[in-house]
Amino acid sequence: MNKYQNYICKRLLILLIPLILLFVKSCGPVKEIAPTPVTPYYTPESVMEQIENNQSEFDWFSARFAGTVMWQNQNHNISGTLRIKKDEAIYISLAPVLGIEIARAIITPDSLKFLNRLESSYYIGHIGFLNSMLNTSFDFEILQALLIGNDFEGYNKDSFVIVEDENHIILHDPERYALKNPHESKSMVFNQYLWIDPTNNRIKKNIINELGLQRSISAEYSNFEQIKDEKIPVKLNLLFSDPSSYADLSLQYMRISLNEPQQMNFSVPSRYEPIDFE
Repeated sequence: MNKYQNYICKRLLILLIPLILLFVKSCGPVKEIAPTPVTPYYTPESVMEQIENNQSEFDWFSARFAGTVMWQNQNHNISGTLRIKKDEAIYISLAPVLGIEIARAIITPDSLKFLNRLESSYYIGHIGFLNSMLNTSFDFEILQALLIGNDFEGYNKDSFVIVEDENHIILHDPERYALKNPHESKSMVFNQYLWIDPTNNRIKKNIINELGLQRSISAEYSNFEQIKDEKIPVKLNLLFSDPSSYADLSLQYMRISLNEPQQMNFSVPSRYEPIDFE
């Protein structure tokens, strides 16, 4: 990679901070919680049923967002638009200065498209590009769930045990895996804790430790608001690190809408150059 390509890659990573952080960069192993005696009233099955009955359900999600990200010991202010067509696509537009878009990304279960307006460049490829570049195993289902505070669809739900504290019910699965590919070598298996708020049966904290790799992510949700028939967390905080790095992403959603079809346009101007990471 020549000096110009290296410069472009560095700028791309800065622009992709919100996207990258939502995929990867995990925190060192989170301190494990010693199981304590629990009230017989709770069972893992009943708690999971309550989570599923109370989590956000929609076909379309749209919101403006604003917040900050701590990345490589530097603070960055971020703002833009998030749109989700459930199970099909995630659209992120970054527009931090006077509403002028500087970057756009569309993620699907198997693809990533990125437009860098500052550098007049673009990338179109497989979603595995981010995982291979940043050495992680996150998939579309995990990203979608983290953005809205839901449990991970398509992952086993029958191995949880309960840990209880004074204010929350805590579910723990030491080896959670994807049902669609549990035996594939690249499938992520993780140690997971879910903090449940018993007042609304929503996830307040989600901690994932990827087994054997010293990577984890902690997601916290607060300020739940009633949007139509759904309770949506308005504030999201994600903590990521691995043995060599640390990142903190804080977002606040505004102007949330549900089940209103949204534009997810992506076109590359003819003068833009493809980004070559080889």
